[in-house]
Amino acid sequence: MCSDRKEADRVVAKMNAHGVAAYVVKLEQPGKGAWYRVRVGKHLDLKTANVLASKAGKGAIVLPE
Repeated sequence: MCSDRKEADRVVAKMNAHGVAAYVVKLEQPGKGAWYRVRVGKHLDLKTANVLASKAGKGAIVLPE
């Protein structure tokens, strides 16, 4: 999660260039303003999600929808 939309878009572009479908979700945090999450995949089993998170790098975590 980051507070800079451009940074989130750069991460998405990098992942898309590697064949990973990623997208940005905007969250409004009370008292903190807008934050952006980069999400990858939908309806993945836990094992697949963890593999993608490990490939995504530092800060990547698996969250249920």
